[in-house]
Amino acid sequence: MKLISPFLIVSLFFTMACSNPSPALSPATGNPAATTPKPGTSSTPTAKPGTAPVASPTTTANGTLEVRVTDPTTLIPGHIWVTVQNIEAQYMDGTWKSVSSETKRFDLEAIHGVEQILAGKALPGGFYGQIRFDVTGVSVETGGSTVNATILVNKLSIAKLFEVAPNKTTVITLDFDGDRSVLAIPTGRYDFRPVIQLLVTRPAGSGEVPALDINTVSLPFGYTGEEYKAPLQATGGKKPYTWNMMTGELPAGLVLDPATGIISGVPVGSELSEFAVKISDSSTPPMYDTQSLAIYILY
Repeated sequence: MKLISPFLIVSLFFTMACSNPSPALSPATGNPAATTPKPGTSSTPTAKPGTAPVASPTTTANGTLEVRVTDPTTLIPGHIWVTVQNIEAQYMDGTWKSVSSETKRFDLEAIHGVEQILAGKALPGGFYGQIRFDVTGVSVETGGSTVNATILVNKLSIAKLFEVAPNKTTVITLDFDGDRSVLAIPTGRYDFRPVIQLLVTRPAGSGEVPALDINTVSLPFGYTGEEYKAPLQATGGKKPYTWNMMTGELPAGLVLDPATGIISGVPVGSELSEFAVKISDSSTPPMYDTQSLAIYILY
């Protein structure tokens, strides 16, 4: 499958936060972690937490958070090696909990249709809102040569509400879209701008079946000076819903209606805007869900 131009990116599944570049690391040694076949079909079932309390958890018992990585797409004849470090999860009180500080290396080609385990650690039970990690190296091996890709975003922060169930193992999977993450440049180099969806699988018996779910995972292009309208869709929970911006900003000229979830307006300039939205329902206490999205405005 051919690598696409960056101008064809329609949507991104994550909220990215840039920081100062991380120090260069030596190539990872040893074999990558063993891979684990994905259960069922190639699309791992996602689970969203049900009621998300904003107060302190009622239990201090730990649960285990296991972080995996996969890529369902077929990319190029060769290898795309990605090196990450400092995997962390943001607890409901705003603090960041370290899942692993070790250097982890994986091949986007080798994890096609399987899940590679990156890390696992006991964490306080309760709800978490984000996963973040550093991307410290990317290299593309094809046609008998190796090229170090330019990393456009070296610290990634992916917003997604999930629960670490006390005394159980919760699995989150970094689902890469390799076709849109690695961009071939005509000069013979590559740019790496990860497109990732965070999949969450709650353990059996960890609580109620999740009810509130944002179904919109991508948004259409817009054009400068032309009317734009795109509804966000959700199912479950108790209506009416309330929609809010969680992180990032919409393109200039567009607004999100908190009552209807419709993004509309007239864009005033060409730009790629990345953001995350949050929905809450009318339950007591309310249920929540979040989703990372992007809108690309063209001239």
